[in-house]
Amino acid sequence: GPLQMGGYGGRNKPAEDVLDYPAGNTIYLEDTEGERVKVAIVVLDLCLLGHNWQEELRREIESQEGIKMMLHCTHTHHAPAAIPMTLAETSERYLGTLRTIIMESVQLARTNTREVANVSARTTRYWGNFIMNRTFEDDPAVRPRIRDDTKHGYLHKRVEALTPCKVFGIGKDAMPLDRNLSVLYIWPKGPQATPVTIVNFGCHPNVMEKENLLMSADFPGALREFMQQSDGGGQIVFVNGATGDMRPAMGDTSYEAMEAFGVMMGAQAIRARAYSAGIDNPRLRFIEKQITIPLVDTSSVHATLSCLAIGEQTIVTIP
Repeated sequence: GPLQMGGYGGRNKPAEDVLDYPAGNTIYLEDTEGERVKVAIVVLDLCLLGHNWQEELRREIESQEGIKMMLHCTHTHHAPAAIPMTLAETSERYLGTLRTIIMESVQLARTNTREVANVSARTTRYWGNFIMNRTFEDDPAVRPRIRDDTKHGYLHKRVEALTPCKVFGIGKDAMPLDRNLSVLYIWPKGPQATPVTIVNFGCHPNVMEKENLLMSADFPGALREFMQQSDGGGQIVFVNGATGDMRPAMGDTSYEAMEAFGVMMGAQAIRARAYSAGIDNPRLRFIEKQITIPLVDTSSVHATLSCLAIGEQTIVTIP
């Protein structure tokens, strides 16, 4: 039957069709020297996955010759719900199929490994005012203190016309806005080698809002497509950062706005990659830890914190 979409609690209808297909990427890395780390980075265009479901999958993959798994959801709000939402229970059939696909993708990636010729990375500040902290528009206690004066670089209120805006904090009204964009570029050896680019910055993938009933990866899909077409191939993987309340501020919530956001950030990722610096001695190191996160209502949640180091560069999963 129709699938409920994850992300918006106020969405009261299932998906009606597909705008663009949410995707998945699996990157398998193995260090044949040093600590002999084997790790599969699995990235899915989903909003959320349950902790217990992830842990069962993690154990099953690790039972296959000690492969560690880092599982990441891009947090799109327009893909199938993988945890129960307001309209209906999660489809067990869907979760079963997803589990099979992930297992098969890890094995396929492992059987198609190549020796790495070069690894490079760069973190830079992205330009443009396309990301805002939505706390300002949601908190009536903060909103009156938002300054509107661009000349002084103060906070800029997202006006009724939804024009792109800067959002910076001042004093006690400061709210997080991470303006860093990072790329990690892996180039295998061989004439037919396919490079892998991992792009990272923090932003909710919800240019489109709850009124949208078409399945979509939102801007991560547009970013990947733009970079692949611009570069003539290669695997593009978007991994989100600690999004907090950061979201796009694009001027509208249309498909065209979503595509434009992906293109703008993809162009900046291509530029950052062009200036990336090589990583000397990119040995792999991996560690994971079970943690308990206390919540404000005195309850707590369990999560797995994973850390992968590639030379001096580090990828950390944040629950």
